[in-house]
Amino acid sequence: MRTRNIVQTGLLLYSLLLLSISRNALGSSSSAEELNTGWRLMAADKVDADGSRISAPNFDASHWCTIRRMPATVLQALEDNGVYKDLYFGMNLATAVPHDFWKHDWWYRTAFTVPPGHHYYSVIFNGINYRADVWLNGQLIANRSQIIAFLIRAEALNHAGGDEILPITYDDNYVTLFPHEPTTIEATIPTSQMVGLQPAVRIEGYNVPAKTRQEISH
Repeated sequence: MRTRNIVQTGLLLYSLLLLSISRNALGSSSSAEELNTGWRLMAADKVDADGSRISAPNFDASHWCTIRRMPATVLQALEDNGVYKDLYFGMNLATAVPHDFWKHDWWYRTAFTVPPGHHYYSVIFNGINYRADVWLNGQLIANRSQIIAFLIRAEALNHAGGDEILPITYDDNYVTLFPHEPTTIEATIPTSQMVGLQPAVRIEGYNVPAKTRQEISH
């Protein structure tokens, strides 16, 4: 069993997170686990660390505000922690909350254990309001960029910095994405090619710097 850490920062982030698990490249058996508990929250300007450190397994977020259940807005979490009281009674929302509150970023953080015995894992966000950076185990996996990313190519490598796993087939590649647009590229690799490997994924585009991320599991 492996513990993974995921953090997000955004303006009034409101998210529902699902961990989708496929047992093999063909996806013949799949399940989903809703990660709606175990989250903590803190204002970004009160954290002296970047996303790579905050999403590391040994980062201490025990003093952060707890979140009863996701999805939850920042204000809801703060009210639940006693920072604000009865926000929606009378004029409390207008008088108790600073007028520049909406201009600040907030970190959401959770840790979860990845079930063993699977080749592929997907993290799915079904409700981010309205933008966010997403970090997983020290790696930025989604961002709030405003650029159009041209001709993005994904490569499955036998290890970080290694060669592409061959033979391999992709259901799509060299894709173009608008700002905040996600996509999924599925690769099919013979099981015999995975023995003893520490696979990684390399992504590069015409105007996107190359990035390599070690796979969660294999």
